[in-house]
Amino acid sequence: MLISLIVILGIAAFAAYLLKVELHLYSLAGLTLAFGMVIDNTLVMSEHLLQNRNKKVIIALLSSTLTTLGALAIVYALGEGVRLLLIDFVQVMSFSLLASLVVSYWFLPAIMVYMPYQHSDSALSMRVKRRIVVSLDTYRKLIIFTQKTGRLWLFVSILGFGLPVFLLPAKVEGWRFYNQTIGSEQYQKVY
Repeated sequence: MLISLIVILGIAAFAAYLLKVELHLYSLAGLTLAFGMVIDNTLVMSEHLLQNRNKKVIIALLSSTLTTLGALAIVYALGEGVRLLLIDFVQVMSFSLLASLVVSYWFLPAIMVYMPYQHSDSALSMRVKRRIVVSLDTYRKLIIFTQKTGRLWLFVSILGFGLPVFLLPAKVEGWRFYNQTIGSEQYQKVY
């Protein structure tokens, strides 16, 4: 997997260099977003190769990748200013996704021949199996706890992200306590 990802990123970087794509926040965001999809393509192909010993899943990978690229094509229909901002994002994503298809179809099967993978359930020791069961049980208990205390978690989330007190009005007629606290000059000056 690691070797495939390095090759995909290398191909995408080389294509970006040849087409003089600028490296900035939008192009890095495109690379980050494409990275997850690239990993998916590689994982799906490697798992299919292990299970079925053929590359027929490339049709599904191709259709999902082309659907994503088609959705990104809307950027070319946007106004000039927005298009100039997003064009590098689209190009970096496109290079990465197309490179992942090429690597998944030709490079990954070739390298898997030289790195055989043997999966055996009996290879897991009893200690590892117990840890898995304990982890899953702890996770189940955490889910049940958060379901029971849903309103508390909503309140904690709101406080965690912060209350938008800057949107509150400076003064409210008839609310003396509000005007002395949030509406005071000292509070308004600080916030």
